[in-house]
Amino acid sequence: MDDSIHLELTGSSWSLEESLKEIDETLAVSNSKRCRSIRLTNFDVDTAVAAKLVNILQNSQHAVLNLQFMECTGHVGIVVAVALTTTALKSLTVSIGSHSTATSILDPIAHSIGVGLQTSNSNLQTLELKSASNVFFTLSAAAAFSLEEGMGANKSLQRFYMDGCRFAERNAVQALARGMKNLGTLRDVRLASCFSQNGHPLDDDSIAQLIHGIAHNSNLERLDVSGNKCLDRGIVALATLLDRTKIQSLDLSSQCIDQEESMIFHDW
Repeated sequence: MDDSIHLELTGSSWSLEESLKEIDETLAVSNSKRCRSIRLTNFDVDTAVAAKLVNILQNSQHAVLNLQFMECTGHVGIVVAVALTTTALKSLTVSIGSHSTATSILDPIAHSIGVGLQTSNSNLQTLELKSASNVFFTLSAAAAFSLEEGMGANKSLQRFYMDGCRFAERNAVQALARGMKNLGTLRDVRLASCFSQNGHPLDDDSIAQLIHGIAHNSNLERLDVSGNKCLDRGIVALATLLDRTKIQSLDLSSQCIDQEESMIFHDW
């Protein structure tokens, strides 16, 4: 019999604290129950809530496999750090809401992810950073450097999804590209509808840098770079990627590619 707990909550801070308290107490008195997944939507993770989540993670030992923060604010980074360093977490999703476009929201989370990816017992296989509908989140250079350091030391991450990201600085693009290059284990990457610092679709030079980094993952099977601005340099980078990887699926929808440039994919 499976006594696993799958925690999925949306609503007020009161309902969150009450639910976490009940689950925390249940885990404390039962050795058979484990919390397998946690999904929180539209919550302010204050100090008290963060402490309860940390207790749940610790009481569940290595059972928590899936952690999702959907448009949450507050001390998300603390919980992420504990999850990545003390559990066997395999999937982490962070969705940034319309109220959270500032770099101050993502920076501590990215730092926690970077530290967690560097731990020797990291089991994280899927990392998803995305924006809520019709908004974007901002990736600062500091956040990108944290991700770069984590990816460079990690051997487990296979799926990396990032939607609606605005790169605050060009060196943020460069840092993320280096991180994916050093990782080498990616099989599935989605960098959809990303933006440059001026708010325009990610430019040709930037997308080319990212693709060159991804191309060093020889086991890559799927790549989604839809909604960007992939032109001359991007096409050359994609040609290199096609030669180096085992890619089976490539999404270039909503790209500014003319007919002549698109012929490179005709026989693929």
